[in-house]
Amino acid sequence: MVGSTLWKNAVDEGKIKEDEYVVIAGGEYNLGWFTQKELISYCRLAQLSI
Repeated sequence: MVGSTLWKNAVDEGKIKEDEYVVIAGGEYNLGWFTQKELISYCRLAQLSI
């Protein structure tokens, strides 16, 4: 979330830019282990299982 400690740390570390407000925490930004495509796929599977 913009303005959160996690967001500020990511900006300070150069992982995201200050004008990036919506970021999927994927490997492309070095914010997670999974790619954005994998995260979206897991989210879709989870929604189908409800």
